[in-house]
Amino acid sequence: MLKDRLDTFDEFKSINSQYDIQKLYSRGDFVTRVGGLSSSWRKGSGDVALWKYYQRIFDMDVDENTGDAKLTVTGWTAEDAHNIATALVHDAIVNLNYQDRQQDAETITAAELECDRLRKSLSEDDIAIAAWRAQSGALDPKIDYASLLDEASQLNTKRIELKGQFEAISRNAPNSPSAISLQSQMAVINGGVQDSLNSAKTLFPSASTYEGLTIKRETDAKLLEAAGAALQQARINAAQNHYYVEMIGSPSNPKSPAGPYSLKWVSIVFIVSMILYAVLG
Repeated sequence: MLKDRLDTFDEFKSINSQYDIQKLYSRGDFVTRVGGLSSSWRKGSGDVALWKYYQRIFDMDVDENTGDAKLTVTGWTAEDAHNIATALVHDAIVNLNYQDRQQDAETITAAELECDRLRKSLSEDDIAIAAWRAQSGALDPKIDYASLLDEASQLNTKRIELKGQFEAISRNAPNSPSAISLQSQMAVINGGVQDSLNSAKTLFPSASTYEGLTIKRETDAKLLEAAGAALQQARINAAQNHYYVEMIGSPSNPKSPAGPYSLKWVSIVFIVSMILYAVLG
Protein backbone atom coordinates (compact mmCIF):
# COMPACT_ATOMS: atom_id res chain seq x y z
CA MET A 1 0.00 0.00 0.00
CA LEU A 2 2.76 2.45 0.93
CA LYS A 3 4.82 1.60 -2.16
CA ASP A 4 1.76 2.01 -4.37
CA ARG A 5 1.08 5.42 -2.87
CA LEU A 6 4.68 6.60 -3.25
CA ASP A 7 4.64 5.44 -6.90
CA THR A 8 1.64 7.59 -7.81
CA PHE A 9 1.78 10.64 -10.04
CA ASP A 10 0.30 12.75 -7.24
CA GLU A 11 3.18 11.84 -4.94
CA PHE A 12 5.64 12.54 -7.74
CA LYS A 13 4.15 16.02 -8.18
CA SER A 14 4.36 16.60 -4.42
CA ILE A 15 8.05 15.65 -4.28
CA ASN A 16 8.85 17.48 -7.51
CA SER A 17 7.25 20.66 -6.15
CA GLN A 18 9.54 20.50 -3.12
CA TYR A 19 12.69 19.31 -4.88
CA ASP A 20 13.28 19.96 -8.55
CA ILE A 21 13.95 16.38 -9.67
CA GLN A 22 14.95 17.50 -13.17
CA LYS A 23 17.59 19.77 -11.67
CA LEU A 24 18.80 17.48 -8.87
CA TYR A 25 19.18 14.40 -11.04
CA SER A 26 20.80 16.11 -14.00
CA ARG A 27 24.10 16.22 -12.13
CA GLY A 28 24.92 12.53 -12.52
CA ASP A 29 26.94 10.78 -15.18
CA PHE A 30 25.65 10.64 -18.75
CA VAL A 31 24.24 7.11 -18.24
CA THR A 32 22.21 7.46 -15.05
CA ARG A 33 21.22 11.12 -15.03
CA VAL A 34 17.74 12.29 -16.06
CA GLY A 35 17.21 11.58 -19.74
CA GLY A 36 20.26 9.29 -20.00
CA LEU A 37 22.40 9.70 -23.10
CA SER A 38 19.75 11.79 -24.83
CA SER A 39 20.23 14.48 -22.19
CA SER A 40 23.49 15.39 -23.92
CA TRP A 41 21.61 16.95 -26.85
CA ARG A 42 18.05 17.29 -25.50
CA LYS A 43 17.33 19.44 -22.49
CA GLY A 44 14.33 18.92 -20.25
CA SER A 45 12.02 15.95 -19.91
CA GLY A 46 8.29 15.45 -20.07
CA ASP A 47 6.28 14.93 -16.88
CA VAL A 48 5.58 11.28 -17.66
CA ALA A 49 9.23 10.50 -18.41
CA LEU A 50 10.32 12.37 -15.28
CA TRP A 51 7.71 10.47 -13.26
CA LYS A 52 9.09 7.15 -14.54
CA TYR A 53 12.59 8.31 -13.58
CA TYR A 54 11.32 9.35 -10.13
CA GLN A 55 9.96 5.81 -9.61
CA ARG A 56 13.47 4.43 -10.12
CA ILE A 57 15.22 6.67 -7.59
CA PHE A 58 13.65 4.95 -4.61
CA ASP A 59 12.75 1.43 -3.58
CA MET A 60 10.75 0.03 -0.68
CA ASP A 61 11.18 -3.49 0.67
CA VAL A 62 8.47 -4.75 3.03
CA ASP A 63 8.98 -7.75 5.30
CA GLU A 64 5.70 -9.69 5.05
CA ASN A 65 6.31 -11.36 8.43
CA THR A 66 7.10 -8.31 10.56
CA GLY A 67 5.56 -5.55 8.47
CA ASP A 68 8.83 -3.60 8.64
CA ALA A 69 9.56 -1.51 5.56
CA LYS A 70 12.91 -0.26 4.33
CA LEU A 71 12.98 2.80 2.08
CA THR A 72 16.04 3.33 -0.09
CA VAL A 73 16.51 6.59 -2.00
CA THR A 74 19.25 7.19 -4.54
CA GLY A 75 20.63 10.70 -4.94
CA TRP A 76 23.73 12.40 -6.33
CA THR A 77 24.37 13.93 -2.92
CA ALA A 78 23.67 12.53 0.53
CA GLU A 79 21.69 15.65 1.37
CA ASP A 80 19.38 15.25 -1.65
CA ALA A 81 18.72 11.58 -0.88
CA HIS A 82 18.13 12.36 2.82
CA ASN A 83 15.71 15.21 2.06
CA ILE A 84 13.69 13.20 -0.46
CA ALA A 85 13.57 10.16 1.85
CA THR A 86 12.34 12.35 4.72
CA ALA A 87 9.65 13.86 2.49
CA LEU A 88 8.53 10.42 1.26
CA VAL A 89 8.23 9.06 4.81
CA HIS A 90 6.32 12.16 5.91
CA ASP A 91 3.92 11.94 2.96
CA ALA A 92 3.38 8.21 3.57
CA ILE A 93 2.39 8.85 7.20
CA VAL A 94 0.13 11.78 6.29
CA ASN A 95 -1.59 9.80 3.52
CA LEU A 96 -2.14 6.75 5.73
CA ASN A 97 -3.64 8.88 8.50
CA TYR A 98 -5.88 10.57 5.93
CA GLN A 99 -7.11 7.20 4.64
CA ASP A 100 -7.86 6.07 8.21
CA ARG A 101 -9.84 9.24 8.93
CA GLN A 102 -11.70 9.00 5.62
CA GLN A 103 -12.64 5.37 6.19
CA ASP A 104 -13.75 6.14 9.75
CA ALA A 105 -15.83 9.08 8.55
CA GLU A 106 -17.56 7.06 5.84
CA THR A 107 -18.38 4.10 8.10
CA ILE A 108 -19.41 6.08 11.18
CA THR A 109 -21.31 8.72 9.22
CA ALA A 110 -23.35 6.05 7.42
CA ALA A 111 -24.22 4.42 10.77
CA GLU A 112 -25.11 7.80 12.32
CA LEU A 113 -27.35 8.68 9.37
CA GLU A 114 -29.17 5.35 9.72
CA CYS A 115 -29.71 5.98 13.45
CA ASP A 116 -31.04 9.49 12.73
CA ARG A 117 -33.38 8.12 10.06
CA LEU A 118 -34.79 5.50 12.41
CA ARG A 119 -35.19 8.01 15.26
CA LYS A 120 -37.19 10.22 12.90
CA SER A 121 -39.28 7.24 11.77
CA LEU A 122 -39.92 6.26 15.40
CA SER A 123 -41.03 9.81 16.21
CA GLU A 124 -43.41 9.73 13.23
CA ASP A 125 -44.80 6.41 14.51
CA ASP A 126 -45.54 7.96 17.91
CA ILE A 127 -47.27 10.91 16.25
CA ALA A 128 -49.40 8.57 14.11
CA ILE A 129 -50.44 6.50 17.15
CA ALA A 130 -51.28 9.66 19.13
CA ALA A 131 -53.38 10.93 16.20
CA TRP A 132 -55.25 7.61 16.01
CA ARG A 133 -56.00 7.73 19.74
CA ALA A 134 -57.20 11.33 19.53
CA GLN A 135 -59.47 10.49 16.59
CA SER A 136 -60.88 7.24 18.00
CA GLY A 137 -60.98 8.26 21.65
CA ALA A 138 -59.44 4.90 22.59
CA LEU A 139 -56.08 4.16 24.17
CA ASP A 140 -55.61 0.60 22.94
CA PRO A 141 -58.40 -1.09 20.93
CA LYS A 142 -57.57 -4.55 22.25
CA ILE A 143 -57.70 -3.45 25.86
CA ASP A 144 -60.68 -1.14 25.32
CA TYR A 145 -62.57 -3.79 23.33
CA ALA A 146 -62.07 -6.37 26.06
CA SER A 147 -63.02 -3.80 28.69
CA LEU A 148 -66.25 -2.91 26.88
CA LEU A 149 -67.23 -6.57 26.52
CA ASP A 150 -66.47 -7.15 30.19
CA GLU A 151 -68.56 -4.11 31.12
CA ALA A 152 -71.45 -5.36 28.98
CA SER A 153 -71.17 -8.81 30.60
CA GLN A 154 -71.25 -7.35 34.12
CA LEU A 155 -74.23 -5.16 33.27
CA ASN A 156 -76.03 -8.11 31.71
CA THR A 157 -75.42 -10.17 34.87
CA LYS A 158 -76.85 -7.31 36.94
CA ARG A 159 -79.84 -7.09 34.57
CA ILE A 160 -80.59 -10.80 34.96
CA GLU A 161 -80.41 -10.45 38.74
CA LEU A 162 -82.81 -7.49 38.73
CA LYS A 163 -85.11 -9.29 36.32
CA GLY A 164 -85.39 -12.20 38.76
CA GLN A 165 -86.23 -9.81 41.59
CA PHE A 166 -88.76 -7.98 39.43
CA GLU A 167 -90.54 -11.18 38.42
CA ALA A 168 -90.74 -12.34 42.04
CA ILE A 169 -92.18 -9.02 43.24
CA SER A 170 -94.58 -8.84 40.27
CA ARG A 171 -96.04 -12.22 41.21
CA ASN A 172 -96.48 -11.37 44.88
CA ALA A 173 -97.17 -7.62 44.75
CA PRO A 174 -97.83 -6.46 41.18
CA ASN A 175 -98.40 -2.82 42.07
CA SER A 176 -95.49 -2.55 44.51
CA PRO A 177 -93.35 0.60 44.14
CA SER A 178 -90.30 -1.71 44.29
CA ALA A 179 -91.39 -3.39 41.08
CA ILE A 180 -91.61 -0.05 39.31
CA SER A 181 -88.13 0.90 40.61
CA LEU A 182 -86.64 -2.40 39.48
CA GLN A 183 -88.22 -1.95 36.08
CA SER A 184 -86.59 1.47 35.73
CA GLN A 185 -83.20 0.09 36.79
CA MET A 186 -83.45 -2.70 34.23
CA ALA A 187 -84.22 -0.20 31.49
CA VAL A 188 -81.10 1.82 32.40
CA ILE A 189 -78.95 -1.32 32.53
CA ASN A 190 -80.31 -2.53 29.19
CA GLY A 191 -79.29 0.80 27.70
CA GLY A 192 -75.80 0.47 29.21
CA VAL A 193 -75.37 -3.04 27.82
CA GLN A 194 -76.41 -1.90 24.37
CA ASP A 195 -74.09 1.13 24.50
CA SER A 196 -71.12 -1.06 25.50
CA LEU A 197 -71.82 -3.55 22.72
CA ASN A 198 -72.25 -0.77 20.14
CA SER A 199 -68.97 0.85 21.22
CA ALA A 200 -67.18 -2.49 20.97
CA LYS A 201 -68.58 -3.06 17.47
CA THR A 202 -67.46 0.42 16.39
CA LEU A 203 -63.97 -0.03 17.87
CA PHE A 204 -63.26 -3.47 16.41
CA PRO A 205 -62.83 -2.47 12.71
CA SER A 206 -60.26 0.22 13.58
CA ALA A 207 -58.18 -2.22 15.63
CA SER A 208 -56.37 -3.42 12.49
CA THR A 209 -55.20 0.14 11.76
CA TYR A 210 -53.91 0.55 15.30
CA GLU A 211 -52.23 -2.85 15.18
CA GLY A 212 -50.44 -1.87 11.96
CA LEU A 213 -49.18 1.33 13.60
CA THR A 214 -47.92 -0.49 16.69
CA ILE A 215 -46.20 -3.22 14.63
CA LYS A 216 -44.39 -0.56 12.59
CA ARG A 217 -43.29 1.21 15.76
CA GLU A 218 -42.01 -2.02 17.33
CA THR A 219 -40.10 -2.83 14.12
CA ASP A 220 -38.53 0.64 13.96
CA ALA A 221 -37.59 0.42 17.64
CA LYS A 222 -35.80 -2.90 17.07
CA LEU A 223 -34.08 -1.55 13.96
CA LEU A 224 -32.94 1.52 15.90
CA GLU A 225 -31.51 -0.69 18.62
CA ALA A 226 -29.62 -2.73 16.00
CA ALA A 227 -28.41 0.45 14.26
CA GLY A 228 -27.17 1.81 17.59
CA ALA A 229 -25.20 -1.39 18.17
CA ALA A 230 -23.80 -1.16 14.63
CA LEU A 231 -22.73 2.45 15.26
CA GLN A 232 -20.98 1.44 18.46
CA GLN A 233 -19.22 -1.41 16.65
CA ALA A 234 -18.19 0.97 13.86
CA ARG A 235 -16.56 3.25 16.42
CA ILE A 236 -14.75 0.31 18.01
CA ASN A 237 -13.56 -0.91 14.61
CA ALA A 238 -12.40 2.60 13.75
CA ALA A 239 -10.11 2.53 16.76
CA GLN A 240 -8.84 -1.00 16.09
CA ASN A 241 -8.63 -1.42 12.31
CA HIS A 242 -6.23 1.39 11.54
CA TYR A 243 -3.04 1.23 9.57
CA TYR A 244 -0.14 2.65 11.51
CA VAL A 245 3.30 3.77 10.39
CA GLU A 246 5.94 4.15 13.05
CA MET A 247 9.39 5.34 12.10
CA ILE A 248 11.95 2.88 13.46
CA GLY A 249 14.92 4.88 12.25
CA SER A 250 15.30 8.30 10.67
CA PRO A 251 16.57 8.52 7.08
CA SER A 252 20.36 8.24 7.13
CA ASN A 253 22.58 11.09 6.02
CA PRO A 254 25.95 9.51 5.09
CA LYS A 255 29.06 11.66 4.79
CA SER A 256 30.46 9.75 1.85
CA PRO A 257 28.67 8.56 -1.30
CA ALA A 258 27.81 4.93 -1.92
CA GLY A 259 27.70 5.50 -5.67
CA PRO A 260 27.11 5.96 -8.48
CA TYR A 261 29.32 3.42 -10.17
CA SER A 262 27.97 3.53 -13.71
CA LEU A 263 31.16 4.83 -15.32
CA LYS A 264 33.21 2.48 -13.18
CA TRP A 265 31.28 -0.55 -14.37
CA VAL A 266 31.28 0.67 -17.97
CA SER A 267 35.08 0.93 -17.77
CA ILE A 268 35.41 -2.50 -16.15
CA VAL A 269 33.21 -4.11 -18.81
CA PHE A 270 35.20 -2.37 -21.56
CA ILE A 271 38.59 -3.45 -20.16
CA VAL A 272 37.46 -7.04 -19.59
CA SER A 273 36.04 -7.15 -23.11
CA MET A 274 39.32 -5.91 -24.57
CA ILE A 275 41.30 -8.49 -22.57
CA LEU A 276 39.02 -11.30 -23.72
CA TYR A 277 39.25 -10.06 -27.30
CA ALA A 278 43.04 -10.00 -27.12
CA VAL A 279 43.23 -13.45 -25.50
CA LEU A 280 40.72 -15.11 -27.78
CA GLY A 281 41.90 -13.25 -30.84
